[in-house]
Amino acid sequence: EMAEYMMNCNRMTNKNLIEENFELKLRLEGKDIGDLDNYDVAVQKLANKKGAGTLFTALHKGLADSRRGSADGLEALEAAVLSIYPPKVLPPTVTIEKDESALKELEELRKQLKE
Repeated sequence: EMAEYMMNCNRMTNKNLIEENFELKLRLEGKDIGDLDNYDVAVQKLANKKGAGTLFTALHKGLADSRRGSADGLEALEAAVLSIYPPKVLPPTVTIEKDESALKELEELRKQLKE
């Protein structure tokens, strides 16, 4: 188990080093990571740099923009999010009706405590 764990650690370290090396080569060539056709790398780098929540919020805001956005794109985003994170089914809300007799009994007990 330990050998397998170490191999996985090495793989992840190598993967991170390869990605970082790739990004540095692009910077040396004067290219931006956003110019890539490889969206997976670009999105991962943006998510790591800005945070996944910020990236998602910016994506949603851009698609929802009335001038530059896309209604179809926004629908596709919502469908993708719901397919990944389906809504949780919440239990029905419990409603408690006022029980006048219980309230009277409570008041009587409070009066007894004061005496």
